[in-house]
Amino acid sequence: MNKKEQRIAIAEACGFSITRIDRDEDGEIKFIWCNYPEGWQGPDIRPWVPEFSSDLNAMHEAEKVLSRDAKFAYWHNLNKIVLGTLHVPFATAAQRAEAFLKTIGKWEESK
Repeated sequence: MNKKEQRIAIAEACGFSITRIDRDEDGEIKFIWCNYPEGWQGPDIRPWVPEFSSDLNAMHEAEKVLSRDAKFAYWHNLNKIVLGTLHVPFATAAQRAEAFLKTIGKWEESK
């Protein structure tokens, strides 16, 4: 699952509505346009989806949409991802994005 596919999946889970996806000549995603959900907190007021896998602030906001039970699964997934490299509080945005997607059942291994 590439970073742009991750962005779309996380955005949709957070209530963003994707309005347009611009692609290059090869069909690769260039820009993902959206409407932000009501109450989304954060510095991004642009019309495109946040870079969840490189923005800890965006992932912090994404984590808020998880139910209480899902948060337990999320922390379990995150712990398995970072095990042996660092402690969960120091997990990167990319690691948090992977754990989030695994928790909501949207993670796909890269081909």
